[in-house]
Amino acid sequence: MTIEADTLRVLVDAIHLAPGGGLTFTTNQLRELESQPGIKLTLWTNSRTAGDLRSSLQFTDVRVVSSRLPFRLVLQQFVLPFKALSHHAVYGIANSSPLLSTRPTVVAMQNLNVLGGAIFRRQNRSAHALAASALSAASVLRAARVIAISRAVETQIRLPRWRRWRLEVVHSGMETFKELALEPPYDLPDQYFLVLASDAPHKRLEDIARALSIAKQEITVVVAGDVTAERRFELAKLAHPSRMLFLGFERSRRHIRWLLERAISLISASDLEAFPLPLVEAAAAGCPLVLTALPAHLEIASECATFFQIGDSEHLASLLEELWVRPPSRHEWSWEWSWEDNAARTAGILRSSLRTARDSPFRDAPMARM
Repeated sequence: MTIEADTLRVLVDAIHLAPGGGLTFTTNQLRELESQPGIKLTLWTNSRTAGDLRSSLQFTDVRVVSSRLPFRLVLQQFVLPFKALSHHAVYGIANSSPLLSTRPTVVAMQNLNVLGGAIFRRQNRSAHALAASALSAASVLRAARVIAISRAVETQIRLPRWRRWRLEVVHSGMETFKELALEPPYDLPDQYFLVLASDAPHKRLEDIARALSIAKQEITVVVAGDVTAERRFELAKLAHPSRMLFLGFERSRRHIRWLLERAISLISASDLEAFPLPLVEAAAAGCPLVLTALPAHLEIASECATFFQIGDSEHLASLLEELWVRPPSRHEWSWEWSWEDNAARTAGILRSSLRTARDSPFRDAPMARM
């Protein structure tokens, strides 16, 4: 099989993709990547994410597998290598890839939970989490090229010095909100702070609840994210007499835009982020930011946010009190990368992988046109 001059066929492995930030990244990137000239995508994903991807992608062939872990692992590692034979390259967009594939592989690392010191955190000590970390590490070593979605991720990827040239940072793009904001069907107060986060341990929602309990005013925080009923009760009790209102996971970007346009500020108390997409969404909506001083937060918004130290609920409480009484001015600002930029660079890396893969049968084949 030879590479056609006008079409690069790519098998995209998103079998382990989960709802949340990873799904948002994948949807935005593939929507632009499928529009790149000379690329044809075949996407493999699981039943939890297939609906969102199918509704967003027009030219990509989407294949769906069971969301149960054993089936996903077997299919990824023993079936996809055969499926990849009819493609020129494999793109592991969700932190891992089929290790037995003979086609050149590019892996995108977008989750810090499977990298560096984060793998030793309590929430990452399960057999499932440790297996995911091991698979990611093996995928990185096996890949022809590795993409880090931020400098914060790049510093945590372990590669031998002589292979570091295979690693490249390709930043996530900025959500442009091409559609107008749409009011969500919730009964919301006129004044509120906004949190776009799940109840994952690294999001540290309890720090926000504790800050609300310290604040002298009764402040309202609206949380849009996947938070269990048990955690909602615990956080609301901790925040008393202030309020935390939980909307659940919000899929509509138009609703997110509406919430951002009316919030006093977007708050993040997280202690671990690869590339926090809500920050660039807030930028497009002109929403002020109150953030922990994380490397990823500083990388994106060092001059456009108010920062506090991780776990410092007292400082956060004082910031919220001040902003509640005197809301900050709003202004839009632009992140330097668009999704079009991101897709164009990713397409270039996919093409370059055909020559850089040590064991690639295409190493000496003519390159597809850029």
